[in-house]
Amino acid sequence: MNKVLLIHQDTIQHYRVPVYNYLHTYLLKNGFKLTIVSEGIQEGGDCIPEFPMKTIHLSFRNTRELTSDEKPAAVILFVNHRKSFLFPYLFYLRCKGRKAITWTHGMDLQSRHSIISRLLHHLEHALCHGIILYAEHLRPQLAKQHQQKAFVANNTLNLSRYDTHHTDRTATLAKYGITTKKNIICVGRIQRRKRIDDLFKAFEFINNEEIGIVLVGPDDEGLAASLAVEKKNVFIPGPLYGEAEIDLLRSCDVYCIPGAIGLSIVDAQYCGLPVVTEDVEHGPEIMYLKDGRNGFIVPQGDFEALAERLQLLINDDDLRKHVSEEAREENATNANIDMLCKGFVACLQHLIP
Repeated sequence: MNKVLLIHQDTIQHYRVPVYNYLHTYLLKNGFKLTIVSEGIQEGGDCIPEFPMKTIHLSFRNTRELTSDEKPAAVILFVNHRKSFLFPYLFYLRCKGRKAITWTHGMDLQSRHSIISRLLHHLEHALCHGIILYAEHLRPQLAKQHQQKAFVANNTLNLSRYDTHHTDRTATLAKYGITTKKNIICVGRIQRRKRIDDLFKAFEFINNEEIGIVLVGPDDEGLAASLAVEKKNVFIPGPLYGEAEIDLLRSCDVYCIPGAIGLSIVDAQYCGLPVVTEDVEHGPEIMYLKDGRNGFIVPQGDFEALAERLQLLINDDDLRKHVSEEAREENATNANIDMLCKGFVACLQHLIP
């Protein structure tokens, strides 16, 4: 059995715990024993870790000592360049003959035009024996000489534990004081980069008292509260996780984040929600949105077009049902957790025959 360490920077996000549970079991069936190394697990989740875990302060000294003790065949690094131990640790792995793998976007999507950022990624890729990408469309971001050692593991979530979970729509909406018949929901951190204010500007064109906006997630910037001032039919349940989040998604009708869509699209499509967004720079997970099939993409800043697409989906029950089915199909096919695991296995089997 080949040992594999996965170094997860900082604490493990609660939504990654079920992913790592599944990945651990999947790799074990393929001859790899995975151990997750991190500084702990983020609070707020409802899933119990089932994978081997080492909790340490992530530094060069500590990761080096752990690697010396564990003697893994490969180390997967889920670590960004702001962590000072990353490059010394990569050099150490090279010197010790351990296979180094980076799990990455291929570039910093928030600094894609930075020469320094690109050079650092090039160095990281050169030091690694393998690269695991979030999505196939990121491959061209790699230098040509590194593309041949890249494997794709579609970035996704493990939502299979909700397959048999039943949601009472009426009771769920009542639980959060949501009184509107049809609702547009947005889930995730309420941040300006997600262009939530565009959703509110579009909402001004939707003159229907039976339609509401539901904002779910941490509001660290106070954005949701400020946008909702003196607005009717805006509901802010706060952060929700696990079954509570799934229940509320299933109880709403359309999902909309105008900017910076990330993993939340996986939750939305799993629950059968059409997704509407703007044509802006998104995370890799935008690959799951097929314009005109399982949702819509409108021009950036075109609030009327955004409103028109939202109203179309809300008012046309037959269309919404069709688009919903397409969303579920995309989730089951391309955002299936097995698609992530297969990428990891392909990379590891290539490096450790």
